[in-house]
Amino acid sequence: MNKETRVRALAVMLAAVVGIGMALLVARPSSAQQKPGAAYRPALIDIMNGSMQVHHTKLWFAGHADNWKLADLEVNAILSTIKNIEAFDPRWQRKPVAMLAQRLLIPRLDAVQQAIKDQNPEKFRAAYVQLTDACNSCHKGVGRPEISIMVPPPQGAGSYADQQFAPASSNTPQ
Repeated sequence: MNKETRVRALAVMLAAVVGIGMALLVARPSSAQQKPGAAYRPALIDIMNGSMQVHHTKLWFAGHADNWKLADLEVNAILSTIKNIEAFDPRWQRKPVAMLAQRLLIPRLDAVQQAIKDQNPEKFRAAYVQLTDACNSCHKGVGRPEISIMVPPPQGAGSYADQQFAPASSNTPQ
């Protein structure tokens, strides 16, 4: 066998090995498929990043725009996220995250809801800052002080470039 034939044979074998490996990866069943009846249990980081932080940020932009209906929806989404934390009972290094979230966040959310009900921008901003501080207290309480949440900067609304935060009556077509 000449050198060119050996190189082609080696390339074909390598392609076959890569192809088989890819097929095995694609065909590999998910953990839910491996355990019949097992329910999906999100990791705490998925709940916090995929829900809590998103709603916390959107709450700020809605309240900052005096869109009290949207702000109320976001508060309720945060409350729902806290219930999800309780339902899945994720723990970080054996610390009761659900209990900390309830104890630290619920009173602050009550103050945010009151500011929304009163449609009071100053009360909203103050309550939001206290809510944000409570988030950071919770992070410290579970040994994650490096996770530091802040009031979003004004230009941060670009993170949600596809959503209007001003109340519907003030939205104008572009």
